[in-house]
Amino acid sequence: MNQPTSAVTVLSSTHGRQRRMERNIAKRDLQAAIKYGEKEATRSPMTGKRGWKYTFAGNVYITDRTSTREITSWPEPCFGMDLEKVTITSEMMQEHKEAVKCLSDESKWNSHAVAVVDQSGSMRKADAAEGATRADVVWLTLALDFVGERLRSGEASSWDVFSLVGMRSRGDLLLHYRPMNWNAIK
Repeated sequence: MNQPTSAVTVLSSTHGRQRRMERNIAKRDLQAAIKYGEKEATRSPMTGKRGWKYTFAGNVYITDRTSTREITSWPEPCFGMDLEKVTITSEMMQEHKEAVKCLSDESKWNSHAVAVVDQSGSMRKADAAEGATRADVVWLTLALDFVGERLRSGEASSWDVFSLVGMRSRGDLLLHYRPMNWNAIK
């Protein structure tokens, strides 16, 4: 006989419980992931310990190697969001290549914008509309509003340069001197 989802035994860790609370993920969702989700082997980058990664219904869960102890969880980035895609034409590709070649000559730049984005754990909290994480909202705002709208209106072009810094305990340069065009954000 098939056991109910609530009968799946999994012990919560303090860290795992905290992450689920921050990200609005119920324990039953974790149990359902273990029962129905896609399962793949994983290894902790910090400890080297083996475990399991379950992906189910827009969330990722990490358990120990017995699948009975929760390690952590987070929502999949942009899960369920349906965005209009921009087709990159050969002309757009050519303009991008030309702009990249000229990046070393700052006199050809119209502007240089630098965005600093919080990448701390709280940015994985899924408390925005449609279950989006805070990080999803930031990335979408940068892509659709800061870059997309400026390109559509003609306010920006490949001769405007964009850099992006991700901030955790220290800053990491994620994009460095990218021409502001659709290729920069794909």
